[in-house]
Amino acid sequence: MTDDQRVAALEEIERKINRAGLRFAVGSDETGYSSTWCAFPRRSDYYIGARSVMGIIKISLHASRVCHLALTDKMLQKMREQRLTIPAKGRKFVEWERAESPALGASLALKLIFPLNYLKNTAPLGAPTKPLMHVTPTERLGAVELGFFFSKEPATTLEPKLMAIGSPLLRTDLEHGHSVSIVGRETTFDPGTIPDFGAIQKRLIPLEENVGLAPGGEHKDLTMMMWNEPKNGEALQIMEIGGMTLKRNQ
Repeated sequence: MTDDQRVAALEEIERKINRAGLRFAVGSDETGYSSTWCAFPRRSDYYIGARSVMGIIKISLHASRVCHLALTDKMLQKMREQRLTIPAKGRKFVEWERAESPALGASLALKLIFPLNYLKNTAPLGAPTKPLMHVTPTERLGAVELGFFFSKEPATTLEPKLMAIGSPLLRTDLEHGHSVSIVGRETTFDPGTIPDFGAIQKRLIPLEENVGLAPGGEHKDLTMMMWNEPKNGEALQIMEIGGMTLKRNQ
């Protein structure tokens, strides 16, 4: 394959990703792997979620800048039909206003954090029609972070600035002229920063389907997703922690 053919092939892969969305996972055979996540544009909005629970809960980064971590409409309807308790805040676990997309530089809207010692899944598989990007840690500092940055700046001048933060992995141009860039970096991680689960029950959800517990029961080796409560102008931060045990009292 010539250099021109390689460039053309890469451009075609990027076009497919921008049309159908990106699937990605963090890790290696040595560290274990994260859940498979997906990210995709819809006109001028952008959506992210763990693939296993994408039909239940997802992150919505809107052109209006009003963003959500929320139950999907489909899940909310299902809960109503089954007469299940709807969360006090309705379907939205988090609602905040992301920072503006600057004309120069970029603003961080979302950070996904993957501590390497808590990656417990096996290697995910991709397919020709559904590309899967493996984000492989090389320095083993403690965690991989994936940042989702909004900007109005052209790619040619923005990318060198993003390289000062980490490794630009993918840029998606939205219909209203803004872009979303995924930037990965490795960083140190202190396990002491993992909050006590009992104190954040309302900011915690398993990334496995159909996790139900009878009184006195437990599930082991679960992967959990926990989040912060960003103020307007700040970024939502989500941490994936594997190998957790969920118990229900009598």
